[in-house]
Amino acid sequence: MENLTDVLVSQLLNSLDQQPVNPTKEHLFLGFMICKNLSDLCETGRAIVNKIESQGHSIKQLPDRSQIGLCQEILHKFYSDDMFIPDDDIGNRPNWSAVTNFDKNKSHTAYKIYRAIRKNIIEKPTGKQILSAINQKDKTFFINNFDKIFADIPFKDGLLKFRNFLAMSCISQHDQDYVWDFFSALTDIFVYEENHLDDLKSM
Repeated sequence: MENLTDVLVSQLLNSLDQQPVNPTKEHLFLGFMICKNLSDLCETGRAIVNKIESQGHSIKQLPDRSQIGLCQEILHKFYSDDMFIPDDDIGNRPNWSAVTNFDKNKSHTAYKIYRAIRKNIIEKPTGKQILSAINQKDKTFFINNFDKIFADIPFKDGLLKFRNFLAMSCISQHDQDYVWDFFSALTDIFVYEENHLDDLKSM
């Protein structure tokens, strides 16, 4: 029996996105990769929070560790680590057997998470401005519009305070650069989607 969290996330996504789901295995892999990348961001976010606290700074404006943990727990339901084969040249190659044998309902949920973020970045009016803000490291616009990246994502509340990693002066430039690099890589997946799909088809 599915976990209640799985059901609630799936139901909410289905209510927000009623379009049929019939993704290719390549699209599924991109969906799983987005879930994994966001989970990795949560792990890094927790490490930054721990470091800031150890330096004696207030962490009230930063993501709560329990929220980070819940967000990460939810994301990890919609992919498995064995889908990704480490590759020195490209980062990760797909394990197609693990991709195609993953639970169908969870696979479709992962794809809907992918599709929701893609819509926010590629199709909505503010998408181009968000992309520009990421490319130019425009903190003001990015922070003010951060929530729009994750609109219609059920667990978005666990991610919203990640914007403050760029807003607080006590966050090191190295850690701020990591956040910028993460969102640059995240949005590139959608901007260059066709290239990624072509590459996956050849694997």
